[in-house]
Amino acid sequence: MPTYTYTHGSTDPTYLARLLLGDHRGTPGAADGWLFSDEEIDLLLDLADSDPAGAVRIALHVRANREALAASVTGTTDTSERPGAITQRITSWQTITIAGQVPAAAQASRSPEDLGDTGAV
Repeated sequence: MPTYTYTHGSTDPTYLARLLLGDHRGTPGAADGWLFSDEEIDLLLDLADSDPAGAVRIALHVRANREALAASVTGTTDTSERPGAITQRITSWQTITIAGQVPAAAQASRSPEDLGDTGAV
């Protein structure tokens, strides 16, 4: 069973990642209001070599993928600004440097048109 916790002011990497991600306003012990479970954040931290900022960079990509999948479901339309806002956050995290952390490598985004993909099979 997933767990959902946050301790204000803690320097624990899980809680730091939650704070940086903005995923710290849920009710401890309840699944409502959280973006990621403690276990998911721990997996993200493992992927990022225990670096909370790196885990957040990965988490933002996960969020963008979740939004893209939700928007692709037949009959579902997303007229909000969420996908664009998440993409903007991914871009901004490339330039944020946290004390003692290595800055993220720059990433370039390209559209299918940029790559010469005409969609023909």
